[in-house]
Amino acid sequence: SKAPRVFWVGIEEEGILERIQFQVEEEMEKLGFPKEQRKFHPHLTLGRVKTSSNLRGILDLLEKYKEKTLGEMEVKKMTFFRSVLKPTGAEYSVLSEFEFK
Repeated sequence: SKAPRVFWVGIEEEGILERIQFQVEEEMEKLGFPKEQRKFHPHLTLGRVKTSSNLRGILDLLEKYKEKTLGEMEVKKMTFFRSVLKPTGAEYSVLSEFEFK
C-alpha cells in the first residue's frame, strides 16, 4: 500500500458539517461541478508530507495521540479556498468568506 501523504484528525459533531457539505455540493453541481464520489469525513488536516523519509516518526507521534480529545472550538466563518498544485507545493488563495450568525 502507498504511504500516507495527508495526516488529519476526525471531527465529532451533530451533523452540521455534513448538512453544510451537502448544501455546498448541491449548489456547486448547479454550477457544473461534479459531485464528490468519496464519502464525506469531517476532519481537520494536520499536515502533508512529500517524502516518506520521516514517516515512521510522524506515525509514532500520531499513534501516541490517537485517543486524545483535542477540545472544542467555535466556528465563526467559512472560507472557500482555491488550491493550485505546483511543483513547489500547493498554493492557496481565498475565493470567498461567509460569517455565521
